[in-house]
Amino acid sequence: MESISRRSPLAFLPALWLGLAACSRSRSPHDSALSTPRNACLPADDHSRYYVEAARALGAGSDRGTVAVRAASKLPVLASPSQVQQVTAGAVCAVASSAYDSVYSLKYGVPRKPDRLVYVMQYGSLYLVGDPQVRGGEFFPMVLFSATFAPLGAVDF
Repeated sequence: MESISRRSPLAFLPALWLGLAACSRSRSPHDSALSTPRNACLPADDHSRYYVEAARALGAGSDRGTVAVRAASKLPVLASPSQVQQVTAGAVCAVASSAYDSVYSLKYGVPRKPDRLVYVMQYGSLYLVGDPQVRGGEFFPMVLFSATFAPLGAVDF
């Protein structure tokens, strides 16, 4: 007992600080998705082909209605319809799924769904991401993300 009483009462602080530092490392919602990529993308199917074609028409179309929808959805004009492609790469899909899940659960106050499967389309340098389980009436809403998966807007197909 005598040896304990001679110890400084602050002797435990270095270990405490190391433990706190290890536990409090700042993490973004994408850290786990980037460290353990999983394929969260749905494969190409009839639905994804429809969405790709609709996004191509929206991106490259010049009629008044298309221009109005594109502007309201914050979608840039594309030089060519070929700038819209479905993405199925595991790492991109995992980040896209996590980003979509964050936006969706924040907007609607629903629990996060970490195993969410999504369609991901590269739209020029941006991404359109949508979950086919989420519907807006007869429409399929997709969230528009920057190249770093910051949410920019949304569009219904």
